[in-house]
Amino acid sequence: MIIRYPYCDEKRHIDLNLDRILNVIKLFAAVIVGSFATGCTSVTVKPLDASYNVRRICIRENPKVSMEDFVPVIADGLRRHSIESEFIASTLDKARLQSEDIGKPDQYYMELTPAPDACDFNLTYTARRSWDLGTYLSTADISISDKKSVIANANYHLIGKGGLSLFKWQGVKTKIDPVMDDLLIFYKK
Repeated sequence: MIIRYPYCDEKRHIDLNLDRILNVIKLFAAVIVGSFATGCTSVTVKPLDASYNVRRICIRENPKVSMEDFVPVIADGLRRHSIESEFIASTLDKARLQSEDIGKPDQYYMELTPAPDACDFNLTYTARRSWDLGTYLSTADISISDKKSVIANANYHLIGKGGLSLFKWQGVKTKIDPVMDDLLIFYKK
């Protein structure tokens, strides 16, 4: 459909194609919707330096994390890089801790399980789920420390909790495996 508008007093006309305008509007709307539909992922990693020569790590349980597949994915990542791991279970009441919110930051719970003296290197973690028609991993922190301080860490975070992206429902393994590989990049695979 073409509409003709007279331009000033001249006999020239401007052709205005409504179908073309509607297509531009549709394209613009698709770009806007698409920008909301793509959830961005932020991953920040300070890798474990090879000079530490880590062969064994104690994974200290975070009693606040209730994702059953999180620790096995971490242990598998360590194993892929030739690092043995030992799981140190928390002695705290996990059910009570998971159900209550005492206003402490997630990192507070990373340190609740004491490190045995036999562990030269410890891995602590926290992970949060979000809900949108089902639960999914939206943020995770992993720290490796020696007896003095944190020597490596990684953070995984879905910006805006994943927005409308369908990738937010990917499993823990799909999300955390690359993070573990980046964290342990200096250790053979």
